[in-house]
Amino acid sequence: MAYKVAVIDTFYSNDLSTLESGLNEHNIDVDVYHPDIKDFTKLDEYDVIVIQHLDFGRKGAHEHLDPDRCKLVLRAGVGYDELDLPALTELGIPAVNVPGYGPNSVGQHTIQYILALAGHSNEYHHRVVTARDLDIGREQSGEDKWVSQSRIPSAPLYKSVLGILGYGRIGRKVAEFVQHVFKEIVAYDPYLDEEIFQKGKVRRVDLDELLETADFISVHVPLFEKRERVYLGFEKNYQRTEMFYESTVGLIDEEQISKMKDGAFLINTARGPVVNESAVIKALENGKLGGVALDVFEEEPLARNHPLRKMAATSLPAGHPLRKTGQEKYNIILTCHSAYLLRGTFNTVLELSVEEIVRVLIDKQLPHNLLNPEILQN
Repeated sequence: MAYKVAVIDTFYSNDLSTLESGLNEHNIDVDVYHPDIKDFTKLDEYDVIVIQHLDFGRKGAHEHLDPDRCKLVLRAGVGYDELDLPALTELGIPAVNVPGYGPNSVGQHTIQYILALAGHSNEYHHRVVTARDLDIGREQSGEDKWVSQSRIPSAPLYKSVLGILGYGRIGRKVAEFVQHVFKEIVAYDPYLDEEIFQKGKVRRVDLDELLETADFISVHVPLFEKRERVYLGFEKNYQRTEMFYESTVGLIDEEQISKMKDGAFLINTARGPVVNESAVIKALENGKLGGVALDVFEEEPLARNHPLRKMAATSLPAGHPLRKTGQEKYNIILTCHSAYLLRGTFNTVLELSVEEIVRVLIDKQLPHNLLNPEILQN
C-alpha cells in the first residue's frame, strides 16, 4: 500500500507540483485540500500531514490523527506556533518545520524596510500621490512648486546603529547584508555562544543596551507563548537537543519602547504578538518612534478598521501646522505577512518538505528539523 500525504492548507501558491512529483517518485500519494480542509476526521487516513498557515493546534486537528499511522506533521515554513507540540508529543508523532529557506527572503525584506524608513519613501510617495508636496509649495510661495519644506532628510545609515533582536539564521543574514552600511551592528540573543557573534563581527549586548543604543531595531525572534523547551539544532544523534526559552509575547511593549532613542525605527518580520501594537501606536502618536515597518500583526489578517491602517493612510488637512513645516507625523509601512516571499522561495520550501517526508517514510530516519525531541524518550 502506498503512503499517503495530506496537504490540508490553502498555500499562497496553488502550484504544488514540486511536492506532488517529488513524492510520487517514491510511490507516495498526495491529496491536496483547497481551500482548508473542513472535515478533520479524514486525517486518520494519512501517514503525513502538511500545513502552511492552518492553525492546526488551536483547531484541535491533532485529535483526529491516527498515532499508529501518522509518522509526521510538517509545517512548511519557519514558525511553528500553528502546532500544538505537547499534544503531538503525547501522541508520539514527530513535528517538523522547514527553516532553511527563510534567511535570504526575510533578510532582503528587512533591508527594504530599513532603506524605505531611512529615506521616508512611504511619506514621499503619499505626498506625491495626494499632491501634498504641491500644497506645501503653494502654502510657501503661492504657486504649485516643490520647496525645501516639502523634503525630509534621510537618516544617515553610516552614522546609525542597527540593533538585531534575535541573532538566529535570519538575524545573522540581515547583519551579513548590511555589514558595511551601518556604523555599528549590535545584537541580543541570550541563547547563543559568544563565538557566533564574534564570527559575524557583531557586538553582543543585553536587551536594554540594544534598546538604548540602536537607531534601527529589527525583530527576528520566534514566538513562544510560555516558557518552552525547544530543540536546538542539527547535532548528530540529537545530542544537546533542548533549551528553555522564555515567552516572547509582548517582548517589545510600552516599557521597552520608552528605553529606545527618540525617533528610533522599529521593524518586525518575525511574529506579530512579539510586538505590542497598542504601545507602537502610542509611540507613533507621541513621536517617540520615528517610524515602523510591520509585516506581521497580533491578529491576522489586520482588521479593516485597525488604527495602524488609518495611521498609515493619514492625509493631514490643509492648514495643519505639520503640513506648513513639511514634517510628517507618521512613517509607517505595512505588508501582509509576505517577507518570506522571494522568487523561487516557495519551490525551495516544497523541495525541503519532500526531503523530510522521504527521510521519514522511505529512509526510516529521524527528520532533520525535529521540533519535539521528547518523542525519542518514548
